[in-house]
Amino acid sequence: MQKLILSFLVIFLTASYVLRAQNTLFMLHAVTDCKMYAGNSKGLGADINRFKSYNYTLGMDAEYKYSAFVGSGLGLYYERNAFSLTQNQTKLFPNANLHQKEFIITDGIAPEVFMSFYFSKKGETGLFLKLAASTDFVLGRKHRMLDTAAPMSGFSETETKFYDVEYLSKLHYSVKVAFGYKSLALSINYRISDIVAESFQTVMPAEFAKLSIGLSAGILFLDR
Repeated sequence: MQKLILSFLVIFLTASYVLRAQNTLFMLHAVTDCKMYAGNSKGLGADINRFKSYNYTLGMDAEYKYSAFVGSGLGLYYERNAFSLTQNQTKLFPNANLHQKEFIITDGIAPEVFMSFYFSKKGETGLFLKLAASTDFVLGRKHRMLDTAAPMSGFSETETKFYDVEYLSKLHYSVKVAFGYKSLALSINYRISDIVAESFQTVMPAEFAKLSIGLSAGILFLDR
């Protein structure tokens, strides 16, 4: 994966030199992105509820448009991955205990490098295709469980949280594609690396869905 990121950076710097032109533009965006997981989990006992599992990012990106048709840039995002674990008799990850609700959550900072291709008329930044690669440095690893008890006075919900759990990895690599018009885009993300730590997979081979699909929206703060 390090070689892939390095190759992307070489392309980025080469394009910066070769594609420079008089018709250039510097842009600064605030971007938010929410995607639902579409793929299947790998291994046994790690099924998720897709309608309650998501990948969310929020941050800024700076882009240099070399010409009317090509640009590239860097981004920095807060990223959250949340997986709602299916509660049935097949559940094994991270253990076989069943709960009313159960979530695996990671929070981190994700720098990104990207290239954009524009298909609108010369001088406009309308229809575009964006290719990106990112690394998520995980700062928080959480296992959250909700259970309903029925004491004499009525029902109550108890919440249990475990932080910095060892069975989740601290580094995630992803590649992304976005296709849209101006501030809105269809966004597709594929996580190359695993959420579940390699040391844990030697005991229980399991991994969550890697493909997520959703929408992204941006606000242009600066263009000059």
